[in-house]
Amino acid sequence: MFKESFLLKKEINSVVTDFVHTDLKMKSYSPLEFINALIELQQLNDETLKRFQCIIIMDTFIRENSSDEILIQPHLRKEIIEKFGKHENLDQNMFYFELFDDVYQSQLSEISYHVFPKFLRSKKCLNILQHYVDDSTVLKLIKSIKFPYKDEDFKRLEIKQMDIDFMKDMIKDGMRWELCK
Repeated sequence: MFKESFLLKKEINSVVTDFVHTDLKMKSYSPLEFINALIELQQLNDETLKRFQCIIIMDTFIRENSSDEILIQPHLRKEIIEKFGKHENLDQNMFYFELFDDVYQSQLSEISYHVFPKFLRSKKCLNILQHYVDDSTVLKLIKSIKFPYKDEDFKRLEIKQMDIDFMKDMIKDGMRWELCK
């Protein structure tokens, strides 16, 4: 299961961003850039800077025909633009995060389906995760594959059902661990 905390770790986020740009050869990947813009927003303390960052997010990712427009449902885009227009001058800290919450979740899903599986199979992922091997707050095993063989099984020449079952389990494109929040 993909967890958003994966992208909230600055070091990991940097590696994922680099992977998208270099390995996947994408100059820009709007869902990831959007998440990064929200991370920046979350780290701001000044109301004026938060409001300015929201304007940048709206103009860059949300508005139609914007430079890095993200794919979201039309009714959601319209709703966000209307809400932002009505509350643009209010000093409501939580409003900013609630405003983008549905889009945030949809973009996390986009990343988890299209980028994360490729990243998991990359050398960059292996290298960065080695730093977190003993940190159960970041990474934990959720399913293990039972190794069904005994020494005598390696001496036989025929393929048995347990060999087929083991191969099927090994080639599944699923994660047997999860990143924790």
